[in-house]
Amino acid sequence: MIALLKANHHFPGPYHLSLVTLNEQAVVITVRALVEEGARPVPDAHWELRQSSGGKYVSHRVKVHADSAHEVVAIYERVWGTTGLVSIM
Repeated sequence: MIALLKANHHFPGPYHLSLVTLNEQAVVITVRALVEEGARPVPDAHWELRQSSGGKYVSHRVKVHADSAHEVVAIYERVWGTTGLVSIM
C-alpha cells in the first residue's frame, strides 16, 4: 500500500479520505478523533458530512494534510474496525 500511495500522491500534501458510517453522533465523534489522533486537526471546512437519503448512514469526505504515505496508512489502521464504520476509501 505504501508504494501505491507514493506512486499516486505527493507527500507532504493533502490526502482525501472517504468514509461511510452509521449516522450516530458517537460514531461520528469517534471517527473524527481517530483520524485526527497523532496528526494535525482537520478544519471543519475540510470535513464534509452528508447524510444518506434514508438517514441511516453518513458519508465523511475529509481532506487531511499528510506528511508521508506512512501517515496515511496509520490513519486507515486507526479507523479500521471502528464500530459503526461501514466503509473507508
